Amino acid sequence: GEREITGIDYDEEKILTAGHCFSKNEKIRFLYGDAMDFGDVMYDCIIMADMLHYLQPDQQSALVIKALAHLAPGGLVLASTINRTLRSYLAAIVGAELIFRVLPRGTHRWAQFVRPAELQHCAVACGLVPVERRGMAYLPAIHRAWWTRSLSVNYIASFGKPST
Repeated sequence: GEREITGIDYDEEKILTAGHCFSKNEKIRFLYGDAMDFGDVMYDCIIMADMLHYLQPDQQSALVIKALAHLAPGGLVLASTINRTLRSYLAAIVGAELIFRVLPRGTHRWAQFVRPAELQHCAVACGLVPVERRGMAYLPAIHRAWWTRSLSVNYIASFGKPST
């Protein structure tokens, strides 16, 4: 059958924006709420986009563990976040917050950025298998993004849950 898509965010404004960006039908819904409140639902795919690096490390682990408990066998997890490197500090904090001012000062906390190995360790400990990792580059001056081999700043990682 046709897939159902549910988006959850704690920022009500983002939910309103998302609701205007996609074709509205009963199979696509966006909910305002805490991502820790999954209920008893199992999902074929869970996307954790641009959220882990805003949480404290213990909250990051708790969210990943909670999300993976709701991933159906054969399912896929995609997680995008910011790596904890000197380059990410210069790009996300010095560049985006202090120089270009595309984000308010204090938006990011470098200590909360997540190294790819840390994310993978948590996912593997929950029984997932690494699938792929890709870097993402973004140039705020022209609002342009593209894929890159480098995981040193922004990256996305995918993990699969075995079917059996």
